[in-house]
Amino acid sequence: MVSLLAPDELLKESMNENYGKIVTKELIEKWIKNPSEAPGRAVSSPWPERIDIESSERVSDGKYKIKGFIIEVTSAEKTSGEIAAKREITLDVEKINGSWVISNVVMGNYK
Repeated sequence: MVSLLAPDELLKESMNENYGKIVTKELIEKWIKNPSEAPGRAVSSPWPERIDIESSERVSDGKYKIKGFIIEVTSAEKTSGEIAAKREITLDVEKINGSWVISNVVMGNYK
């Protein structure tokens, strides 16, 4: 899990370790400069547990737009199976050099 409040060097290391194989280098660099635009743990609780996909749309050959919600939980919700919060997220996913990677993320509002 990426802690968005980590010191710069630890944040960079954590983002590369956790997102390096699934996110473009350009997007990771953008997030390192502005962590508030990145998905990850911003406070100790609640924390992001998963992304529930609501829709996917083919934009072009090799590019999709995925819309969903980041599901956040605390230890209580983790046990009960409920959620503490959910936040809109839109991801652009592209096939680059034979691999599918996230090329852009827009964080939306909490619901």
